[in-house]
Amino acid sequence: MVANIPEYVETQNIMESNPYGIALMPEGILVADAGADALFLVRNDGTLDTIVAFSSFGDAAVPELSCGNNSSLPLESMTNISSVPTSVAVSPTGVFMLDF
Repeated sequence: MVANIPEYVETQNIMESNPYGIALMPEGILVADAGADALFLVRNDGTLDTIVAFSSFGDAAVPELSCGNNSSLPLESMTNISSVPTSVAVSPTGVFMLDF
C-alpha cells in the first residue's frame, strides 16, 4: 500500500503535514498527522480520507497567564494552540484513541 499524504494534504488546503503515528485497521492504516492536526485513513486501495481535523483552541476570556516572579505572559501569544495528535490506537471495539 502506497499513499502520498503530503499531496493529499495540499489538496485539502492544509498548510503542513507531519505524519507521526499509525494504527492498523481492517480498512487500512490510521495516520495521526501532527502537522495537519488531523487523523487520516489510508485505505487498502491507497486512497485517503480525513477522519477528523482538529481545530486550534485558546481562551480569549483570560487576558494573561501568570509566569511567576510577579510577571505575566499576554494571552495573545497563546491564542492559536494546536491539537498536535502524535499517536493513535484502535481498541478491540473499534474506538480510536489519540494522544496529543
